[in-house]
Amino acid sequence: MSFIENFPPISGMTILTMTLIMLMIPEKLNKLIILTWTLNALPVLLLLATHPEELQTPRGYDLLFLFGPASLLVLLIIPYQRSLKSHMDKIHFDLKNSREEADRDFLTDVFNRRGLNSWLNELEDNSQISIMLIDIDHFKSINDKFGHDIGDHVLIEFASRLRTVYHGTHALARWGGEEFIVVIVNSTRDKIQIVSEMFRTALSQLPYKEVGKITASIGVSQVNSIDGFSTMVKEADTALYIAKNHGRDQVVMYTGSLTKDLLSDLAPEKN
Repeated sequence: MSFIENFPPISGMTILTMTLIMLMIPEKLNKLIILTWTLNALPVLLLLATHPEELQTPRGYDLLFLFGPASLLVLLIIPYQRSLKSHMDKIHFDLKNSREEADRDFLTDVFNRRGLNSWLNELEDNSQISIMLIDIDHFKSINDKFGHDIGDHVLIEFASRLRTVYHGTHALARWGGEEFIVVIVNSTRDKIQIVSEMFRTALSQLPYKEVGKITASIGVSQVNSIDGFSTMVKEADTALYIAKNHGRDQVVMYTGSLTKDLLSDLAPEKN
């Protein structure tokens, strides 16, 4: 009995399975698959090419039409797989960029509220945070005097200065209009007070292009767990109102003594 007749059975299903495996495995393993396939297919194809009597049998023709096209298919899969990987990498990159853009404020390129929420969700559950709400003083008058385009430039420069102040674990976001929020992680009340003064000084120390000197008012919450974020925002907002209505260009830390009765006597505008 000839070698071809004794060759182990192989079917189109086996070849199809191998092709699917090549599509799914990492590209770096392709060489191993090609080597394995070559060691199996090349001897058979050479034997058939050099021994016509083996080729001109039903089993010979069967192996020729299985190994021949399949070998060509294996070679074609490699560039296709590379092209597919490149395409998938591009899709992944585009999706990542889209998510990042959706989490950023389009003007100042700091977090928006959605981005800040995503950042908070990534913190450890036992993290302690404190919140600073920072509001540009008299921003409405800047827009009225210089125009909204200049006002946008001020917001961009303001956000740029905010980025340079603190280098510990924190997040910076545009909370709305001319108001920004800074979330400081795992700090103490004493340190927060020092850091918030650093922010106030950095924001007002040097004049801004086209508009000159600008100041900011800052309201600071108490230190609490992440679960208390909403409460801390209200605390910081209360402290910010006090800062706005007691001369601006200052930091106010929230305490229990900032009562609703006191707030009701103050003007509600944050101009």
